[in-house]
Amino acid sequence: MMADSSAQADDHPAAQSDFEKYWALVSENPDDFASWESLIRTAEAAGGGISKDWPLDHGTNLRTVYDHFLSKFPLCFGYWKKYADAVLTLEGVEKAEAIYERAVLSIHNSVDFWTHFCLFKSEKCQDEEEVRGVFERAAAAVGFDFLSHPFWDKYIDFEETKQHPERVIAILERIIRIPLHQYSRYFEKYSQLSVTRPVTELLPLEEIDQLQSEIRHDKATNGAEAPAGTTNDSDIEAELRQRIHSIKSAIYLQTQDAVHKRWVFESEIKRPYFHIKPLDEGQLQNWRKYLDFEETADESDLTRVYILYERCLVACALYEEFWLRYVKFLVSKGDSEGARNAFIRASSIFLPPGRTEIRLAYAAFEEQHGRVAEAKELYVKQLESVAGHAETIYKYAHFLRRHSGYEAGLEFLNKSVAEATDEKLAGFLAATKAKYIYQTKADVDGARAVYVENASTGAALKYFVVNYFLFEVGLPGATSREHVDAAWQLVKQSEALNSDEKTVLGQKYADFCVEHLASIADANEIEQAVYQAYSSPAALAAAAAAGAAANGSGASSKKRSASVSDDNSGSP
Repeated sequence: MMADSSAQADDHPAAQSDFEKYWALVSENPDDFASWESLIRTAEAAGGGISKDWPLDHGTNLRTVYDHFLSKFPLCFGYWKKYADAVLTLEGVEKAEAIYERAVLSIHNSVDFWTHFCLFKSEKCQDEEEVRGVFERAAAAVGFDFLSHPFWDKYIDFEETKQHPERVIAILERIIRIPLHQYSRYFEKYSQLSVTRPVTELLPLEEIDQLQSEIRHDKATNGAEAPAGTTNDSDIEAELRQRIHSIKSAIYLQTQDAVHKRWVFESEIKRPYFHIKPLDEGQLQNWRKYLDFEETADESDLTRVYILYERCLVACALYEEFWLRYVKFLVSKGDSEGARNAFIRASSIFLPPGRTEIRLAYAAFEEQHGRVAEAKELYVKQLESVAGHAETIYKYAHFLRRHSGYEAGLEFLNKSVAEATDEKLAGFLAATKAKYIYQTKADVDGARAVYVENASTGAALKYFVVNYFLFEVGLPGATSREHVDAAWQLVKQSEALNSDEKTVLGQKYADFCVEHLASIADANEIEQAVYQAYSSPAALAAAAAAGAAANGSGASSKKRSASVSDDNSGSP
């Protein structure tokens, strides 16, 4: 809880402080990033700035601000670093390290922050193995990042400072295989150091033995076998080192090729860090293409694909499409826990409740994995957050049908229809209810009654009109035009459909007559009526004139290319 920042007289309350002002702003609107920045600056500047002598309430306020801010914006690595520095000054090394540990859980793939953490640990801890453990955690988290060279440099510096050249060569052995921005510099360093190190540090023993056997065999085959009593060990080692260099050079060329392929995409990344401002379409498209490439590249492995997705979801954290794509990738690899983690991060931290697709996918995911109570909780929470959301209502009704029975789903739909205050939502839900009744129970009369009862309000919604009409023309064994004609009359009257769409539905009516009725005259009658109303020169001229009047111009009518198939399953 925020500490009191000013005393108040009984009769004359003090004016609101800057701290209180900005706290009120971010409490009212947690997405107001600028006010958060002002609040942090105000908290840091209290009492002349952060110092060991700060009053307790200043430190409490600062911690409260950072904790709330970083729970809302956990990818802001620079603020994690400032938080850790402040705690180091106020509370010491142990408490500061706890902030670092919290940070790497929240932004686990930040090269900059892991590098800071490693430096902090190497400066404050005397236990080499403990420090090395942090470096290794960092290598696992960010070592494959294309721009991870600042981290690798610090790791190499650490081992060089501790005078462990065998560890340095081992680190370089790992790096030269990774497509990094500065790959060439690392290979050059590896080549310089390798000539000073035992060959046993350059290759596994079994590979060394194999190469030595090949060298001896080649010398014997070429008549260069050593005289009796000599071993030619120096010649063999020289040849061995040449062959090792050739092996490493081939690795270098492979890495170089991998770097060049990725540079096409890396060079187009203008904002690799998190920011609340939207990315331009070019940046988004570059991430899409980069992910496409990495998922299909011949030399790619899963680690590299994971790393790229996590990098993308820093820059694109506020974009639902990339979270959905990541989840689908994880599911395709059988990584259910990874998918669940991505769902949680997306829905609880980065994407607002209005981004419903990710939350509905999350609910379906949990249901599929047998976590029915968790799925239900997600649906209920979403209905509370975005009241009257048509797709959530539709999917929750069928969730209830699957787990509580037909009546439970129908009762929920009845309640939703009754509570709908928007005409379009009411029409959508009525059509959804009719489809539910027919598809679940094959109750034709029950479904038809819902359509007929709601026809007056449903006429304003394309989804309702199309579903009603397709329901009637699609019934098996129908022999009467009566019900189909009632639905057709609604099609003709509806302003939600344009002439092209009505023409398509009219053709379906004519097809119905051909397939179900005894006289071809019925089909001919409908085709003629549709032509006269929507396709004849007079009808097209009237439509063009109406369009020009509506648009304030004499633009010609668009080429007709109607399709109503999508309207059979869409939302209002």
